[in-house]
Amino acid sequence: MTHSKLILNGVEFTLLDIQTFRQQHGLPHPFGVGLFEPKDSTGLAHLDQAGSSAALHALPAAVLNAIPAQVKLTDVMPLMTDLGVTFRLTLDQVNAAIGLRPSELDYAVAGFEDVCQAMGYALMRAHALKQPPPSFDAVYAAWLAGSTRLSQTVHPYHHHNEDWQVQILNNAYGRCGLMVKTVNNVACLHDAVYACP
Repeated sequence: MTHSKLILNGVEFTLLDIQTFRQQHGLPHPFGVGLFEPKDSTGLAHLDQAGSSAALHALPAAVLNAIPAQVKLTDVMPLMTDLGVTFRLTLDQVNAAIGLRPSELDYAVAGFEDVCQAMGYALMRAHALKQPPPSFDAVYAAWLAGSTRLSQTVHPYHHHNEDWQVQILNNAYGRCGLMVKTVNNVACLHDAVYACP
C-alpha cells in the first residue's frame, strides 16, 4: 500500500519520496525525520523482529475469517465492532511473539477500529447512493491520508545559501515525513524511517 497522498486542512498534497528530494537538491542522507526529531525506540517492539511470521499472519487470517459471506445493511456497523474485538483478541494471543507493550496494543487496536468504522460508513454510503461497495484499500488510503497532521514546531534548515523551514508530518502511525518550505516551493516528503508496517 502506498502513501502517495495526504490531506492537510482539507487540501490534498502529493507526497514525494525523500530519497528523490535529497537527490534533486543535493542533500545529505541524514536529511529526514530523524535529523529533526530523532526517535528513541528503546523498549519498543519491532514487527520485523517478531521471530515467527506465523504470529503476524494470524491477525489478518482471524479478521478475514470473522467476515461472513453476506451481511445485511443493519449488521454492517455491529460487524465492524466485532472485527475490532477479533483483532484485539488475536493480537493479545500472538503478542508473545511480537512483544508490544500494553499502550502499543491499545494504539494498534484503536487504529484498526477507526479503519473498520470508516469502512462501515463507506459501505453504508455506497449503498445509500446505489454505488458498488468501495474497496478496503481505497477506504484505508483515504483514512490514512486524512489522519495526517502537521507539527507546529518549525525547524530551520540552511542549504545552499537558502533558509528553509521544515515541519514534521504525522499520521495515524506516527512521524511519516516532512513538509519542507524552500524559497520557491513547498514539498511534502514521505520518510519511512520510523514507519510502522
